[in-house]
Amino acid sequence: YEGIQYEYYRPTVYFGIKPSGRSALSVRGRFGDGVDYANNRAATSVVQVAPALEYRPASRVSLQLSYNLDQLSVGGGRLYQANLGQLKAIYHINVRTFVRAILQYTDISRDPDLYLFPVALRTRRFFSQYLFSFKLNPQTVCFAGYSDNAAAVRSNDLQQQNRTLFVKLGYAWAV
Repeated sequence: YEGIQYEYYRPTVYFGIKPSGRSALSVRGRFGDGVDYANNRAATSVVQVAPALEYRPASRVSLQLSYNLDQLSVGGGRLYQANLGQLKAIYHINVRTFVRAILQYTDISRDPDLYLFPVALRTRRFFSQYLFSFKLNPQTVCFAGYSDNAAAVRSNDLQQQNRTLFVKLGYAWAV
């Protein structure tokens, strides 16, 4: 990376089980050494753990809950710890139409003394997205949705950052 070659050992472990057609549980983990790309140096410890749960209470409904923990340490201590939780719900109205909601919360804690440039001690964000999808035919699809972001960097409260309404029409040209 940027002219420096890093070698490290970082195995990945995965376990998944699907006890029924309606539910599934998985856990992915990665441990070992790594790279601090922000400061271009070797990292002494990488810990990444990601459990996920999927549940289908009805044939047209899918609920997915996931969590990601990511920690990176360097010679002086823990550089950061990032926590990301996500809930995704999908309802298939019919074979051509579905609605989806995604709610995502991120909380990152850093040790500013270990960075080579100024960073915030803690950053929190909340993201939500709501999407409607309609497929007119195999080549034509229409998406309409809403998304927003909230963030808290210096204060304790999440504050609205932006809101977006969007429409997208996709069509494949046959040649």
